Amino acid sequence: MKKMITAAVCALASSLGLAETVTLSPIADATLFDGLDQNNAHGAGPHVFVGVTRDAYARRALVQFDLSQIPGNAVISGASLTLTVTRHLIGEPLVTVHRLTSEWGEGPTNAGEPGGQGAPALAGDATWVFRFFGTDNSWNNPGGDFEGAPSAQTVVTGFGTFTWSGPGLVADVQAWVSGNEPNFGWLLRGGEDSTFNAKQFGSRENADPAVRPVLVVEYTVAPACEPDVTQDGNVDQDDIFCLAQVVAGDPSCSSLDPDFNRDGNVDQDDIDALAQVVAGQPCP
Repeated sequence: MKKMITAAVCALASSLGLAETVTLSPIADATLFDGLDQNNAHGAGPHVFVGVTRDAYARRALVQFDLSQIPGNAVISGASLTLTVTRHLIGEPLVTVHRLTSEWGEGPTNAGEPGGQGAPALAGDATWVFRFFGTDNSWNNPGGDFEGAPSAQTVVTGFGTFTWSGPGLVADVQAWVSGNEPNFGWLLRGGEDSTFNAKQFGSRENADPAVRPVLVVEYTVAPACEPDVTQDGNVDQDDIFCLAQVVAGDPSCSSLDPDFNRDGNVDQDDIDALAQVVAGQPCP
């Protein structure tokens, strides 16, 4: 049975690391247009669209961010996606965010202002039918391949800036940063059970930087593995004995964080992990 961390051990445990916050701009965004021509696009235009038009045609926005500046061992504690409404229709205000499960292209098409109908797609554009127009790469499901359960949702009413956040977005970003899921970004949809509720958001190409999408990620990074528990300049059996002593409740031989394997518990697993490192295995 795992031992509870004693108050004395807790006093020795260091934090995961200093909290960091990074603000990211998209590397791609686009709109999927349902309608008479499902191969219209607007990837290079100044707006993306979400919702349903007067003519009962759906619009879905795609957005993707480069997370490479976040370390792969980071623990994500917060994620907030912000977009700004630049034009809208009345109607159903709920907009949901879904993790995309297929790769797609932004493309070069720009339908101009306002752009709500799109324009004939060019090579590389994402459309309602194709992930990359001009190729055989169609969506498995027309309108985008994405997780059905939303990662976040928020009510979007009128003009202004709106933010999606919560544990679902955190989980998505964590999976992408850790490499457990491929990062294809998110799809935004809303109001598809009604009509006359389409919303226009500023895209990454918008001339006004203030209305472009933004992703804010908060994270911490664990300190580097430190197997020299006794801090005597050697990594050997003495370090294993010392850590075993700390796990048993006597922290007198070390001032280091005893959670050696970084799993949130101080127990036999930490001793076993340290023993493997002493035997020549890499740090956990």
